[in-house]
Amino acid sequence: MGGVVAGSDFIGCNGNLDCQLLRQQQVEAAEEDSLLLLPGTLSELDIVMDEVKCMAQWAGSTEMLRASSDEPFCEAGWNHASCWPPALPGELIHVACPADFGGLHYTYITNVTAWRQCYTNGTWDMFDNYTDCLRNQIQTSDPDAGSVQFAMTLNAICAFLLYIGYFLSLGSCLLAISIYARFRTLCRLRNVIHLNLITTYVISGVAYLIASFVQQNSMSPTNSYDETTNQAQITQQNTTDIKCIIVAFTYGQMTTFFWALCEGIYMTCVLFRPHKLEQMLYWPFGVLGWVLPGVITAVWAGIKVEFDLRGDWLYPLNKYNYIYLVPILVVLAVRSCLRCYVVSHILK
Repeated sequence: MGGVVAGSDFIGCNGNLDCQLLRQQQVEAAEEDSLLLLPGTLSELDIVMDEVKCMAQWAGSTEMLRASSDEPFCEAGWNHASCWPPALPGELIHVACPADFGGLHYTYITNVTAWRQCYTNGTWDMFDNYTDCLRNQIQTSDPDAGSVQFAMTLNAICAFLLYIGYFLSLGSCLLAISIYARFRTLCRLRNVIHLNLITTYVISGVAYLIASFVQQNSMSPTNSYDETTNQAQITQQNTTDIKCIIVAFTYGQMTTFFWALCEGIYMTCVLFRPHKLEQMLYWPFGVLGWVLPGVITAVWAGIKVEFDLRGDWLYPLNKYNYIYLVPILVVLAVRSCLRCYVVSHILK
């Protein structure tokens, strides 16, 4: 942390005398308060000076944005952890995870970033997302290269095992589909329902792998943070291809639950209406398993595009996601009721 800024030429005041006097008073008050703190603690002076440095760092960009357009934009700011640059409406800002916070030093297992959304009305989202930083941080007062390397290796092994599991699952599902396709005599209604359920696993798995790859690529420091200049980069949030992948993954998830419900309905009919099995047709199950999830997913995607100011399709904690989460919960509740009904009947 540096000392008090010389003179009263504070960045961001634009020559306003009252603003300059206020900044000077803040610094002087922080100096007095810092004398009362224990050594090694974060003083009010440090906080004020970090804010002043942050405003100075992005003063030029702020003036350029203010001069180039009359539209509102998100101002640069300091949140006691990161210096956020100004952003145009609808853009997402990535900055490096803080190396020092609260007097402690942090290193990170992978190249992750914190991000913050600028809404289309030119205001910041109140939530600064440090989720990836918290998941990958190692608190160290004196970074040990050995422990960091071990953590990075362990993280890489876990990711490798995850992808191996997905590929093995996809391989097994594709093998099952090929068996059903080869032996046409297996294509009775019960097996067709099984085949559709397996197909949903393939859709979900492929969409997840693609979404995971695209997300990691979009979060890489080469795209989001310039380490050579120590400058945050402004990136456009969630391009069309990412949105399409997320929609496909959501649809795959929904079809998995709905076709599992179809399985439950059919098995219930096997137990309680065996004489009606020959009269059962595929199309009601097809509508329930494929069409209904497609309608719900289309409604969710349309509403999200139209009304979601955050515009972040990779962020799971979003109120608009309840549009498809509630039907999934209803399906799970119906399946649980069917299971309890079958078990109670068997135990009688």
